[in-house]
Amino acid sequence: MSAYPTIGFIAPQFSGFYFGGILAGIHAVARAHGLPVIAIQREENDVRPSELAWDQIDGWIVLSHRAAIAEIGRTNAPLVSISTIVPGTNCPVVQPDNRGGMRAVVHHLIKHGHERIAFVGNLAHHEVRARFEGYQAALAEHGIAPDPALVVDCVGNLRKGGQAAAQRLLELDRPYTAVAAATDLNAVGVQETLYAAGRQIPAEVAIVGFDDASAAQYATPPLTTVRQPFDLLGRTAAELLLARIAGQDVPQMTYVPTVLVIRRSCGCATHPIIAAGSPPEAARESDWQHLLACELVRLARYPLLPDPATPPAHVWPGVEVLIDELESALSGRAAPDGTRLQQAWQAALALTTDLETLHTMLTLLRQAGEQQLSALDAADAARIRLTAFLDQAQLELTRVRLANEASETNYLAELAEANYELSLLMLGNDPSAIRRLAWLRQTTVSAGCLALWDHEHDPGTLAISGIYNRAEERSSLLGRRYPARAFPPNEIIPSPASDDGTDVITLFPVRSANRDWGLLVLSGPVNSKHSTLQQYMNMWANQLGAVLERAELLESLAAQQESLREAYERERALADTVRELGCPVIPLMPGVLLVPLVGAIDSSRASQIIEAVLQAVNIHQADTVLLDITGVPLVDTQVANSLLQTARAAMLLGARVFLVGVRPEIAQSIVGLGVDLHHLITRPTLAAALELLAGQATRYRRAVLLRQF
Repeated sequence: MSAYPTIGFIAPQFSGFYFGGILAGIHAVARAHGLPVIAIQREENDVRPSELAWDQIDGWIVLSHRAAIAEIGRTNAPLVSISTIVPGTNCPVVQPDNRGGMRAVVHHLIKHGHERIAFVGNLAHHEVRARFEGYQAALAEHGIAPDPALVVDCVGNLRKGGQAAAQRLLELDRPYTAVAAATDLNAVGVQETLYAAGRQIPAEVAIVGFDDASAAQYATPPLTTVRQPFDLLGRTAAELLLARIAGQDVPQMTYVPTVLVIRRSCGCATHPIIAAGSPPEAARESDWQHLLACELVRLARYPLLPDPATPPAHVWPGVEVLIDELESALSGRAAPDGTRLQQAWQAALALTTDLETLHTMLTLLRQAGEQQLSALDAADAARIRLTAFLDQAQLELTRVRLANEASETNYLAELAEANYELSLLMLGNDPSAIRRLAWLRQTTVSAGCLALWDHEHDPGTLAISGIYNRAEERSSLLGRRYPARAFPPNEIIPSPASDDGTDVITLFPVRSANRDWGLLVLSGPVNSKHSTLQQYMNMWANQLGAVLERAELLESLAAQQESLREAYERERALADTVRELGCPVIPLMPGVLLVPLVGAIDSSRASQIIEAVLQAVNIHQADTVLLDITGVPLVDTQVANSLLQTARAAMLLGARVFLVGVRPEIAQSIVGLGVDLHHLITRPTLAAALELLAGQATRYRRAVLLRQF
């Protein structure tokens, strides 16, 4: 077991606003309790049983992986699921209020007068089906009969799915005035396609989404949607899991609230938070500063409700600075301090980046200032100072917002450049060096480990092939072997006492097209706004799989090359032996010579064969020569002509020549080379040639006997 209580998290991926936000929420709770998190990337379609890290983890959170929930559920380990229900498992489930959220946004469309409302979504996804139920419920509550033709089942939850669904809507022969999309990315895809087809949004078609992804703010027009706080899903799941680990009972189903966020795509002209957030008649209140601070914090945490017992400054460090600067402007105590305002807004952006919310904060500051001016019957000078403060506050907010965007862009650019350099390094460097993981020093991860499955001896065992730690040397772990249940080893899991608490240990599968190689373990920072890092980590694991496969292929090619070299050496040695033997001539029987030819025949050896055959015919007074070419690997034009020259030379000395080893296909090949075989006797085997000679001898003896009588 791990040296410290550890939370395990299984999900198909960890990048993007959804998965990254949930992981950030889990990590926030774990960090508050001083606990490490081990995140295991396991794809939804990977149904192979896995006991990975079972001995190292005290409780599990599983997202979108039914097989993993069923496996862990059978062990009775503390378990919480996010948005996935598996019948037969005693597994508490945390999920957003999908049904209520969609019901609310469709109600809003109906209030705008829409009745022909289409639904677009991937109905194979269980959360989308719940949202579809909310869509149906809202129509039924207003007595609107649903039209099945206006329900478009699209492939996937991303932009392309929405684009394809919008194309189908354009082809419909019935009217619709609004579209409720199951996800924001689906909705953006619908918007883009309808706009390209000439539809005016929202004048002709209103569009709403679900999630409140960052793309919703920047859509044209900005997208009315349902906000589900992704980090709150992770936080809630982690808190329930810790309660289960402590032996407490928890609800079987927990719904995280969703809230309607109204922008312009539905037809509304203003953001509703402005009206809801208007300050009370605070001019007569002695504690108007505190009331304003509470309202600003409420906006910053919207839709979460802050704890009334928690001072606003504890939630938003800097909110009191804004109010103090407002008071200074009203009283003339000091001119606006741009540095303080900048720091206050920077703290606000850590809570929300929603443009409408930030704009509403400025509106509240303006309204509060005007109320104070009205109550104080202030002079024009105070109004000028208030205007200067509001202008400075807006400028600093814009400056901070742009600085954050620039920082995000620079971070992504640096990450992309580093990943490009790593890709070149992996493609061009020695695979053994890549396996040692020294290249991780060029990244922001603090530690890493490459462990490979022992497919040959024990498939359930992982052997450490590479190790990296920015702070200390860990090379002693190289070569150590661990069963899957005990991996990652305790030496890799950081101590909450020594770790600064910003890292999560993430296990990525290292695979190639043909093999599951093992795992890449990385310890790196988690930030829901910078979840792109997890995406690159996954890419590094995929590149490692390609490197390992390339190394194995190169080893295989090297082995084949060595085998070919050895075969070549054997062939060359045989050829040298054949050359040393030259042209052996064997007196097979009186008057018959056997010439067995082995190996390749070139021009020099052909001359040697002719000379040896002629010399043997003279010495042995032979009348028959058997040229056996069974051992000749290739009979080309040169070889055929050499054999023909040898036969003609022997025949000039009165000897018959038999060409042995000439099967029909070889004879056809020789003839095809333009060589005339009519003057040669050919036989496929030596036995056939000897049989022919024996028959001729028998007939000769009979002829002699007949002449004698």
